[in-house]
Amino acid sequence: MLKIYNYEGGLETVMMDEASLKTSGLTCPNCGSGKIKIIRGEISSTGSVQECSCCICQHGFIVSTCLTKKKQDDESMQDEVVMDAMKALLTRRSIRRFKSDKIKNSDIRDILEAGMNAPSAGNEQPWHFIVIDDPFILKEIPSFHKHAEMLKEAPLAILVCGDMDLVKHGDMWIQDCSAATENILLAIHSKHLGGVWLGVYPREDRVNGLKNLLKLPDNIVPFSLVAAGYPAERKTYKSRYDESRVHYNKW
Repeated sequence: MLKIYNYEGGLETVMMDEASLKTSGLTCPNCGSGKIKIIRGEISSTGSVQECSCCICQHGFIVSTCLTKKKQDDESMQDEVVMDAMKALLTRRSIRRFKSDKIKNSDIRDILEAGMNAPSAGNEQPWHFIVIDDPFILKEIPSFHKHAEMLKEAPLAILVCGDMDLVKHGDMWIQDCSAATENILLAIHSKHLGGVWLGVYPREDRVNGLKNLLKLPDNIVPFSLVAAGYPAERKTYKSRYDESRVHYNKW
């Protein structure tokens, strides 16, 4: 049996044998099945695979036999599979077009928890998060943030803020909030949602616009805004690894 991850159309998990795979339409339409390495794995009596490996083609299709849980009934096999860390990191892309469907509260909570588990200087965690799902507020933000037009259709945005009363390590709060923002983006992608980072700090017009709109106290500085929702556009995987940007021990 094989587990197929199709990152061009979002995550899709299918259990099938190799013969079924060839007629499923899940192989890469650009490469064809001949250029995707089919990796076989033997399923033991406990349902775990004896070998574990995966392969990605240039168009972003991954075929994998990474099956770790025990056999379950047909219904439980349809449970959502959360992509692993490296797949989330490598396949995340900025999404600027969204469907109107609302994000589940449980997913919002998981996304916020991811943000709060970011590293911070001295573990000061100098952040607050404002969840914005009021359409009036979302549509008002582009009036002072010209790159935020997608908020007119996004069902949700999360504002990452720095709390100056919690800062103990000077401007390191900027790095702290950056790490939190990236965690949020990765959590959004892992939920098969789309998101995009909208820069706020240190642009005074954007900072002041959000302070006034959301009635933020003086000690709270809006840092970044993440638009989120179910994606209405697709972006394929493309490796960004550039050996010329890598240096060892010295320049």
